[in-house]
Amino acid sequence: MTDKDPLFDRFFDSMESLADTISESLQSQVTIEDSNHHVIGYSSHEFESDSARISTIIGKRVPNAVIIGLRKKGIMQQLESAAHPIRIPAVLEVGLGPRLAICIKHQKEILGYIWVVDTGNLVEGHAENIVEKAAGIVGRYLLKQRGWKTKQDKTHEDFFWKLITSHYDNEANIKKDAEFWSILLPEKYYISVFESDKVIDDHLILRFSAGYGILFRTAITISDG
Repeated sequence: MTDKDPLFDRFFDSMESLADTISESLQSQVTIEDSNHHVIGYSSHEFESDSARISTIIGKRVPNAVIIGLRKKGIMQQLESAAHPIRIPAVLEVGLGPRLAICIKHQKEILGYIWVVDTGNLVEGHAENIVEKAAGIVGRYLLKQRGWKTKQDKTHEDFFWKLITSHYDNEANIKKDAEFWSILLPEKYYISVFESDKVIDDHLILRFSAGYGILFRTAITISDG
């Protein structure tokens, strides 16, 4: 397979579409996950799969028992340290059949994984090339999603800072910006700033939230009135 393989040198509108393309090329079932093992794409299955894949697709995430089982056997560590796709033998204890898998990384940071069910029909070399090519597409997709989320978080942070620095002179402008940035405001709310002489950690926030029913967003709070 060359870098100009027509299978992958095109735009994929979803990870489902990419998973189906890999599946069609290799005639095997495919699952694509993010770094937290949440399913972001999987191929349609025309035949029976193993229990690990079925549970993963139903729950939209790899079951903890499967992840723990693979880590206990050192398989996840092997996968995450490999620079290329690897063949993984069946782990019957967790319902996992043989797999061809790759860990997708960017500058040593794990972005996600591709898992291909290996029923014995994956041609050595060719299948690895297909998966490696697809991994590049998944990696770019996940980096783009991360960039979008970072931009969204920055937008929300800017909006809340404007609230507490008297940037808005009336409520209509607050609602206008909130609607523009797809920020859902409560029907009734108030804005408040709290100062503390203690370090504000997660434990303190949880205690305060439980006592006052307040939703924290960094140093800024919007609460139902």
